[in-house]
Amino acid sequence: MLTKSPNLTGLRNLKDFDLSGCEALSEIPDNYFQSLILLQKLKLSVQIQDSSLERMTRLQKLNLPETQINFLPSLHKPSNLHALVLRNCKNLKHLTEVGDHCVRRQRPIKSFMS
Repeated sequence: MLTKSPNLTGLRNLKDFDLSGCEALSEIPDNYFQSLILLQKLKLSVQIQDSSLERMTRLQKLNLPETQINFLPSLHKPSNLHALVLRNCKNLKHLTEVGDHCVRRQRPIKSFMS
């Protein structure tokens, strides 16, 4: 059972990271992802309190199923982002700066904001 965020030091070339299903892990520390600048796919089911998502310009898919997030960090800079999954994020109240290029196949991201 994972109760503490794994150390990502030295994993600069990591392209796919999945921390879903880690119920004992409640929150990701600030700046946790700052070294993962080549990351393309990220799947989490824990709280995010991190602006380093902005620095992940190669991120293509952000999957946050059933995450207890209240807000989503700004996503206007990752221009490669083409999939954002927010399934069953019941506490999500506000999306901030999701770029026009980011659309979900079922409906545009902008429809989540209205």
